[in-house]
Amino acid sequence: MAYRVCRAGRRVWIELQRKILRNAPAWLLARLAFDKSLRGDKVNQWGGQILRAALETIMAAAERAGGQIVVVDADNADLVAWYTHHGFVPTGGDDLRLYMKIATVKKYLDRPKNNEESGL
Repeated sequence: MAYRVCRAGRRVWIELQRKILRNAPAWLLARLAFDKSLRGDKVNQWGGQILRAALETIMAAAERAGGQIVVVDADNADLVAWYTHHGFVPTGGDDLRLYMKIATVKKYLDRPKNNEESGL
């Protein structure tokens, strides 16, 4: 069993190039989880699959409603590394908060699915 929750309308402070803080409209990927028995599956790569599905949902909504970034709050440091592997970048504030620009989401979704390794 897996689930995801995406929420719009948040404005999030992110640290961009040259250490400039910026307040940007964002999509919050609030929950990305599945049963522990499915974690670490190198064959099916469930983590990559559920992340892709969530980003596809966000991208479709962003094309209609706008938004500049996707934000995720990792539950722990191991997940920070996993999200970073998938293209998320630390916000420069909270150690467990990461973001990905909508333009980067589009590039991520354009990649072949088999390039997505999962350790989640």
